[in-house]
Parts: sequence; structure tokens; C-alpha cells
Amino acid sequence: MKKNITAIMLGVVLILVGIFIALTVTDVIKFNVFFDGWFYLLLVILGFFMLFSKGKSKMIAVCLISISSLLLAEKIFKIESNILQALILPVLIIILGMNILIQSSKTKMTKHIKSSDCEKSYSAVFSSVDETLAVIGNVELKAIFGAIKLDLRDCVITSDIYIKSTAIFAGIEVSVSRDVNVVVEGINVLGGFENRVKEVGKEVPTIYCNSTNVFSGFKIR
Repeated sequence: MKKNITAIMLGVVLILVGIFIALTVTDVIKFNVFFDGWFYLLLVILGFFMLFSKGKSKMIAVCLISISSLLLAEKIFKIESNILQALILPVLIIILGMNILIQSSKTKMTKHIKSSDCEKSYSAVFSSVDETLAVIGNVELKAIFGAIKLDLRDCVITSDIYIKSTAIFAGIEVSVSRDVNVVVEGINVLGGFENRVKEVGKEVPTIYCNSTNVFSGFKIR
């Protein structure tokens, strides 16, 4: 559905832009396409596309829209630049705070595990880790300026397990078999998590993922 919305928005915008340019070059209307601040308008439009696109970080989209709108307003309404520039930092802080509150309120997990509850732990600091496991229990993943790939497709999972992940300027990807359910929750700060596993029913084990991402991404598929 979101993909269709994005395609419709893109089609409508392109049609309107084409008509607008045609009217401008034929002198039907008088307008300079490259008006003062036109680049910020493009960034605002890009932000809205990201906002409605599947798999894109909503936090990044909101920040892009907010900052670009402030800079666009500065150009159009001739507001003093020092005022708007001073507003950028508090606006970012407010957005980050709201994002953390929203992410925390959406948590659905029945249990949050600690590091001591994890049977296995993998870390990637300025490096990468690529692991394939046949047996799995609770696991902790930590990546800082690095990448972790965990392949659980050959694991026989008979009960619920928990994955605790923390990524800072990094990426974490987990691959699982199709006979499990997956629940992903956590906190994102200019990052995001993505669950590509389709729900298969209530009679199968569930993998609960508690993911914290700072300028990072967590994906399970």
C-alpha cells in the first residue's frame, strides 16, 4: 500500500512539474524555476517521499523536512538567518526526544533481556562479523562502526528466543527460517529497524528482537 502511495505521489508531482515548466517556458506564467531557496524545496519533497517509502527511516525524513523547511522559510520570507540557524539545534533535539518517547511507548515485548541473559555474544568494532549458527539461544549483538551478519536459517528453534542488538554507526542483519514469528521493537536515533519476516501463526516459536540503533540499521529477514 505504501509503495502505491509513493508511486502515486511521484507521478502526480512529475505531472505538475512538467505542466508548470511548460507554462513557464511559453510565457503563460512568469516564474523563475530556480528561485532563491529552490534547492531546499527539493529537499522537502525528498523528505516526504522518504516518509511514505517502505524501509526508509522516518526519523531521517522528519529531520530532513524540518530543517529544509526552516531554511526555505528563511529564503522566501527573508527572515534573519541567525534566528533560523539558532532554531535548527533545538528543533533537532525536540524531534529526537519525541522519537525516543514514541518508540518506547510502542514496545510490545513481554520480556526485556539483559546482557547476562544471553548465551552468545558477538561484537564488531571497526570490523565485521559473519556467523552461521545451527544451535541458537538468547544472543547479544553489538556493532560500532562495523557490521554483523547472523545466519540462523539452519537453526532448529523449538522455543522463543531473544536477540538484543546495539548498533552505533553500524549495520546488523539477521537471517532466519520461515517457520518462526519475529517481533522487533526498540529505540532509533536517526536510524531504523526492518522486519521482513512474514507472520506464520501462533503455534510456532517467536524471535523477539530488542534493537537500539544510533545512526544505524537493524534488519531481520
